Amino acid sequence: MPTTVEQIPGQTWPVASGKQMLAPTVSTSVVLTPPKGASWALMQPMGAPVRWWDDGSAPTVSQGFALSAGAYYTYAGDLKAFRAIAESGTPTLSVSYYRSSPTEIQGQ
Repeated sequence: MPTTVEQIPGQTWPVASGKQMLAPTVSTSVVLTPPKGASWALMQPMGAPVRWWDDGSAPTVSQGFALSAGAYYTYAGDLKAFRAIAESGTPTLSVSYYRSSPTEIQGQ
């Protein structure tokens, strides 16, 4: 019988596995560099909004999904294909990475 999360004393999931601070500009998009084992990310742009695509293509200041400054966004797609650009101003994009499964081992 598989062990469930509730049967592992003292463990809480998800588990943080890294963080990153990015500085997209209106002319240059940024990419995520998730640590091994990360399966999703929590992001928040501060200072200005960003636009993003998750198919590996570069967003522009007018194309891509908009994420308002101060808003939180949970992303669970292909972390390595995520790209963001500043819609205006000079935002900072804070990213926290997580692993979701008790069978995933950090750093593997």
